[in-house]
Amino acid sequence: MKQLLVSLAALGAALSPAAAQVERASFDSSPFALGSLTEREGALPRELWRGSSAETVAAQFASLPVRFEDTAKREMLRRVLLSPGEGPEGADAGLAGLKLLKAAEAGYAFEAGSLAELTPGLTVQPALSRIVAIRDLYAGDTEQACGRGASLREGRQDPFFVRLRIFCYLYADERPAAELTLSLAREENVLTEQDERTFASLLAGVTPTRMPTDPLSYAAFRRLGGLVGPGDVADLRPAIAAAVAMDTGLSSQAREAALLRAARENLLPHRELGDAAMRLENSRLQATIASIRVMQEGSPERQAAIGQALLDAGTDTDQFLFLTKAFSQEIASSAAGPQTAPYAVEFAMAALLLRRFDAAERWMQTVAAEQSVGGERAFLNLANLYGAVRPSAAQRLAGAIGERIVEPEPVPFEVVDPLAQVAERADLSLAAEHGIKAAAEGSRAGMLLAALELGAVQASGEAELARDAMAETLYSVADAAPILADIRFEEQALSYTGKLREEVVNSQAYVPRVKPAR
Repeated sequence: MKQLLVSLAALGAALSPAAAQVERASFDSSPFALGSLTEREGALPRELWRGSSAETVAAQFASLPVRFEDTAKREMLRRVLLSPGEGPEGADAGLAGLKLLKAAEAGYAFEAGSLAELTPGLTVQPALSRIVAIRDLYAGDTEQACGRGASLREGRQDPFFVRLRIFCYLYADERPAAELTLSLAREENVLTEQDERTFASLLAGVTPTRMPTDPLSYAAFRRLGGLVGPGDVADLRPAIAAAVAMDTGLSSQAREAALLRAARENLLPHRELGDAAMRLENSRLQATIASIRVMQEGSPERQAAIGQALLDAGTDTDQFLFLTKAFSQEIASSAAGPQTAPYAVEFAMAALLLRRFDAAERWMQTVAAEQSVGGERAFLNLANLYGAVRPSAAQRLAGAIGERIVEPEPVPFEVVDPLAQVAERADLSLAAEHGIKAAAEGSRAGMLLAALELGAVQASGEAELARDAMAETLYSVADAAPILADIRFEEQALSYTGKLREEVVNSQAYVPRVKPAR
C-alpha cells in the first residue's frame, strides 16, 4: 500500500491542474460526447476526459458507485457524467451507454434517456436503447419500452433486454412465453434477487410490499397497484423519486413532495418542473405557478408576481428553490422597475442560485440603492455569499460602497461516504488501481471518479490512511476544490433564504457588518 501512495504522489507531482486546460481544436461528435449540462448548470470543461483510454474508463464504470449520502458527491458524479465534451480515446456507443447507464442509476434517468435518444440507429445500439427503455419505464410508458426491446436488431440477449422481455410478456398477459423466458433466464443466471421478487409478484398478481429500487420493479409496482405516499419520498432511490414526481396516477401530495426533492437534487430538468407542478391538484404550489402563468410572459406584472412568490416562500428553502428553477429563464432576464424593485433581494438570491451572475449583480446594485439599514444588510449578505464563488467580482461590488467582503473559508470535504460504504462496498485495491491509471493518463474525469470510488471503500488502520491519502491526492491533482465550492454554494445560499436583511445570517460562515471596521 505504501508503494501505491508513492506512485500516486509521484504522478501527482508530475501533473498539474493547468495541464488539463490546454485547448484542442478537434471536436468529438461521438455519442459519448453528449451532455445535458450547460456551463451555468455546472458543466465541467469539455476536455474533462482528455487523456483517458476507453479501456480504463470502461473498467471504472464497471465498479463506479452511484449511491451517496453526501449531496456534494452525488452532484459531482452528475457533473462528470452529464457534462458534454470530448470522449476518451476509442470511445464508442457501448461506452457511451455505460456512462449514461451510470447517470440513470444515479437518479438522472430522464436526462440520460433524452441524451441517448439523440443517437441515430438505436435498434442496433443496445447499450443506448437500454437507457431510453429505462427512461420509458420510469415515465410509465411501458408499451414504448417494450416496443424498443422488440425492435432491437442487435443485443436482444443482453441481460437487461431479457428481463424486459419477461416483464413485457407478463404485461401483455402472455404467461406461457413469460414463464419460458423466465426459466431460460434462470439457467443463464441473469436475474437478480430484485428481479425474482418482481416477477414473483407479477405472476402471483400481488402488490409488492417493498418500495421499488429499479425501473422494472417500479413499473411492476405501479402495474400491480402499488402506491407511494408523501412520507415515502425521502427514502426512495433518486430515480424512483423522479418517476414519482412525473406519475399522474399517484396523489398530488406524493408528487409534490417528489417534485420538491427533484428540484433540490437536480433529478429533473428545469423545464419539466413547472409543467409537472401544473398537473398537481389542490396544491398551493400549483396555484402559485398557475396564477403566474396566466399573465403575459415578460410583463412587469408577471415578473412582480414571480418576485412576490419568492418572497412568500420565506424560509421554506424547498419552495424558494423550486420556484427559482421553474421560472429560471424569466429570472435570468428580469429587470428592475417600479413593480419589481421591491423584490430585488429575492431576485438577486434567485439569480445567484441559477449562477446568472450578470442578473445577480444588477439586482444587488438595486438592493444597494435602497439606502436603508435593511437594504445595506441584505446587500452585504449577498456580496459575501457571492464572494464564495466569485470573490473578485463580489469585492468590486462591495468596494463601491466602501465595504469589504469576508474572506470565504475553505469548503470541507469528507473522503468517505457512509451510504456508499454500505450500499456499494468498493474494493480498495481496484479503486487504487483506477486512481493510478487515471492519474497516469492525466484524466481529470478518471481521477474524480476514482476518488469517489475510494469514498465507498470500508477500511481501517493503515488501509484507511492509505485510502484517505490517495483520495485527497486525486482530488487535489484533479483540481476538485473549485467544483466542490460551486456545489456547496447552493446549500450555503439556501441557508440565507428569507433572512437576508438580518445583520448576521450565518455567524459560522460570514459575519457581515453594517459599517466597515476602522
